[in-house]
Amino acid sequence: MLLELKVANFAIIENVHLSFKSGLNIVSGETGSGKSVLLKSLSLLMGSKTSADIIRSGSEQATVEGSFDISEREDIKQKLTSFGIENDEDLLIVRRVIVADKSRVYLNGQLSSLNLLKDLISPLVEVTGSSAPLVELTGQHENKNLMSPAYHLDMLDRYAGLWEARHQFQAQLETLRKLEKELIVIDENGKNKEQRLDYLTFQKNEIASLDLGPGEDEILEQEIKRLKSGNKIIQFTNQVESMLDSDEDSALARIKTVLKKGHEITAVDPQLGEKLLGLEAIKSSLEDVLFEVRTYTD
Repeated sequence: MLLELKVANFAIIENVHLSFKSGLNIVSGETGSGKSVLLKSLSLLMGSKTSADIIRSGSEQATVEGSFDISEREDIKQKLTSFGIENDEDLLIVRRVIVADKSRVYLNGQLSSLNLLKDLISPLVEVTGSSAPLVELTGQHENKNLMSPAYHLDMLDRYAGLWEARHQFQAQLETLRKLEKELIVIDENGKNKEQRLDYLTFQKNEIASLDLGPGEDEILEQEIKRLKSGNKIIQFTNQVESMLDSDEDSALARIKTVLKKGHEITAVDPQLGEKLLGLEAIKSSLEDVLFEVRTYTD
């Protein structure tokens, strides 16, 4: 129950302090006297967002404070205790401070969050019971709930005393849906394992059909590595052929030139010609190497 409302420097209100009693309380006044502003201040106690525009002209901050009797609200006391907020006097004092850069929320003097304030005080869809809202605002045009099927179900379940049973059913339904999702995951994992097993069995049969002997797997791995490097090998063999034979200045071309000149000099100095016989052997060896390299990549 709302006991007191204090509003300061809020819109057109400079300072207002209202006290309320149980039963019907009526606030009356002329148009423009601030009745709607008071309702706006109450909405802040329910967790509504606001901005610095609401601060009264010439003031640095606006404050809205409400005192609530929670002596019969064990649910709210438990929530306050769970968040470490003291509530020894069966009172909940909500204070909103709006300044230019930031708005602050205090619950029983302790800095709190807007979400916690909403959880404690903002209107709920209730009819009766211990968890009825501390504040609920209803305007003359707020009839949208009358067209809401969800609101109708809430009303019906409350009236029939099925609210707790409904929550229990919802909890069990959520558990059921969670288990159904887990079953789907287990089923998918099972299918994946079957597919994996089929693939591994296929690979095993393929390997068995090769009838490999000891050490053949290493030979195959080496062959695979060689094939993967095929471009490098071809480049190298082309370079070898160019350097040994194809280029104008290749090794074999130079040796052939030396041997040709050597044959010419033999007529003059046979002894010198004999010293070039080893070069003939080198030429033959290089030609053999060149042949082996050429046929290697064919």
